[in-house]
Amino acid sequence: MRHIIKQVRVLSTTINHISVFGLIFMMFLTCGDIVMRMFSHPIPGTYEIVGFLGAVIVGFALAQTTIQKSHVAVEILIEKLSKPIRKAFFLVTQFLSLGLFVLITFEIIRYAGDMKRAGEVSLTLKIPYFPVLYGIAFSTGVVCLVLFVELLLVVNGKRDPWFSWQE
Repeated sequence: MRHIIKQVRVLSTTINHISVFGLIFMMFLTCGDIVMRMFSHPIPGTYEIVGFLGAVIVGFALAQTTIQKSHVAVEILIEKLSKPIRKAFFLVTQFLSLGLFVLITFEIIRYAGDMKRAGEVSLTLKIPYFPVLYGIAFSTGVVCLVLFVELLLVVNGKRDPWFSWQE
């Protein structure tokens, strides 16, 4: 199980690095466009590229955010409950979260396929939408993997609910 945890962590970190590089590229592109506009030569398609990068940044950061527990949580209420009730609450919320992300993953894959078949591309640069959507689907699939591993560890009694991956 340790090997699986390590692989999930490595995969999550890797796609998070893609998100970070996307953010850095977005920053340079935006700054470059601003400077070029001062000379009346804006960079064509900046708005489209920033939109694509925004989707990549958010999508590819999801798994690492899940591992680091950087999302919103209602810990004040949960901490006051008994350990068995906390575990039950964790299992229900984890199962629902896993179900939601599995549904999101499959719907994004379906939508990307529709976009590919329709030949949908961005207006200015004619960049197809479907590769970005498939990338986001991959990222949400990694979130499913993270949630599933967390669920298995708690069900098997190897970790307490809402454990830290750094342990």
